[in-house]
Amino acid sequence: MKTLNSWMLLLSIPFIFLTCNTMKKPALDVAWTTSNCAPDDYPVMVISGVVTTGKVGGVPIMREFMNSSNWGEISGRHISLNSRSIPNGLGIRWYSYVENKFYGGFFDLPVEKLTQLFAKRFVAYETKKSNSSYNHVLVGMAPKGYVHVWLYGDGTVSEVGIFQAEEISMTLHEFDSHMWEAEEDQDAALAEWRVEHLEENKNADSLVRQNVPIPDGLWKDKYREKFLSRVVFKYGDPNALTDMYTVRYFNGEAEVLSGEALKSNALQERPRFWQLKFIWSFGRHLRETSIYFDQAEMEAAYTRLYNGQSTDLACELRVDVNPENNFNRVYLQLQGAEYPKAIELLKADIGIYPLGEHSRFMFEAFADEFYVDGLGYYKRKDGRNPMDINEE
Repeated sequence: MKTLNSWMLLLSIPFIFLTCNTMKKPALDVAWTTSNCAPDDYPVMVISGVVTTGKVGGVPIMREFMNSSNWGEISGRHISLNSRSIPNGLGIRWYSYVENKFYGGFFDLPVEKLTQLFAKRFVAYETKKSNSSYNHVLVGMAPKGYVHVWLYGDGTVSEVGIFQAEEISMTLHEFDSHMWEAEEDQDAALAEWRVEHLEENKNADSLVRQNVPIPDGLWKDKYREKFLSRVVFKYGDPNALTDMYTVRYFNGEAEVLSGEALKSNALQERPRFWQLKFIWSFGRHLRETSIYFDQAEMEAAYTRLYNGQSTDLACELRVDVNPENNFNRVYLQLQGAEYPKAIELLKADIGIYPLGEHSRFMFEAFADEFYVDGLGYYKRKDGRNPMDINEE
């Protein structure tokens, strides 16, 4: 275990060994900032962190208590978005409440992979903006010192890499000298401080009180396991049409499919499904469905589906919509020549919502009614204000 002093020395020298590494500084500059997250039931306190760029210093990671963030989603606090060089390193220290441990580490980031990802353009789910790009370096802190790094932008999330931090030694006075006196009982103060924060997260508090062991390899291996898969929609109404969907995965990644990508709906290697949102139309009516899957049920469905079956077989998340367009059922199915299977996900939290006229521009079925102005905004060709139109 490293001592605090060795980490403090490195932190006080703006991450010299990262900023002065041998990697060449890329010519590409992009607008990005930093953010962080942690698994829901495993809150952390970010003590200090920085993402380096090849220059002295870097972009700080906000000191923050992460109590109930979603894995792979940005937090509410971050540094302002500015044009910067491609990141080349990461330094991070945090406290894990459930484990009662401090972790820290310094890691080289894959510059070539980051350069390729920052150059990508994709569609944003909320705005249908077609030239969206990544603008957050997102850092996730999981139990047992695992550090996950993604790029995030307008709802699309791609994994950059996973790293192993080391357990470090730290007292509360060293953690925050303004809050804690050096002469007080540090062990007792830390225990009291930990209990106060755990009480804000009932699930985490229960894990500690019941001494539930940390799952081994959950975030590092199982959640990152991939299957040949896709999402398919089955409508009872022949006039219903899917216009766009976004899906989140167990490993924190997320993607948006629309246009040609939606039409081709290609099978790809993807992690287990976690959340799904899609918009569809029937006639002039607009709808959106949000589906949040029960984690344990989804894991069990994959296990049942592939029991005795080759993992080379394609897996599909199938959504059935009834003829009245007011009820959804969802299945995980494995389509094999000899052993077709379908498991209904009964614990999925499904919500169906009507969308207003102001959302019509997002639908491919009504693309002919809109144009894109010089600022990239969708405007009606007839000049009417969507707020003045009866929605249905």
